[in-house]
Amino acid sequence: MTASRARQHGPTASLRWLALVAALGVVVAACSRDAAAPVDAAAVLERAATRLEQTKTYRYLLEFEGGAAPIALGLSMRRAEGVFAGIDDFDAVVLASAGPIDARVGIRAVQGETWITNPLTGQWQKQPLTVAQLFDISSGVTALMRDATAPVVAARETIDGVTVQRIDGALASERFRLMPGVPPGQQLRASAWVGVEDDLVRRLEVRGRGVPFAATPDAEGTVRVTLSHFDEPVALAPPS
Repeated sequence: MTASRARQHGPTASLRWLALVAALGVVVAACSRDAAAPVDAAAVLERAATRLEQTKTYRYLLEFEGGAAPIALGLSMRRAEGVFAGIDDFDAVVLASAGPIDARVGIRAVQGETWITNPLTGQWQKQPLTVAQLFDISSGVTALMRDATAPVVAARETIDGVTVQRIDGALASERFRLMPGVPPGQQLRASAWVGVEDDLVRRLEVRGRGVPFAATPDAEGTVRVTLSHFDEPVALAPPS
């Protein structure tokens, strides 16, 4: 009786098994096609630029490897860290130099008015500056992403526990808006690290020659921007 049942059900079981194997093969093939589908790097950068424009506040860290950028009071900025809350509202602690002397200065903009601390006295004083004259984090970062040429997804990495795509590309130095004074006629090398899940840019690096990338016209250096703490509450007030 057992053998008879096995003979009766054997072909049906075999057919079911073959159907299951075929179905699994279709799923695996579909997954393989999805995994192999190329990522449109330019589209990722455009989404990241739009996403940053929609973000109201974030913290930033601006670093120079080899160079510095001139700011006010005869100072050259080598590092800046602070909060961005709009084109007219931001705060920064800047590591700057005046010749061989290093100094830490504060810069704050509230509703379009800007103050900077005197490196000698530490006292706040009003300066007729705009964020674009110092370092334009907002439009400078989005311009980097939108103006990059031949972008490609180079790797997947992790920054602070977030999975990001590193996108490499090039940028004409005339389109570099992060800070003024970049020598024209260069093809800068740029990389952006964009969150896979949220399209938020976590880091940007741009490599080029001369100020602000390096101290001499023929030397190379890197400007790096790291962004974090998106859309957290920020309250900026004029310095007392």
